Amino acid sequence: MLLALNPVETFHKQADVMVNSFQHL
Repeated sequence: MLLALNPVETFHKQADVMVNSFQHL
C-alpha cells in the first residue's frame, strides 16, 4: 500500500476502505 504524503489523505483512504467493507456486509 502506498502511503500518501498527506496524512489526511491517508486517513480518507483508510476511511473509504472501511466504508467499502461495511457496504459489502
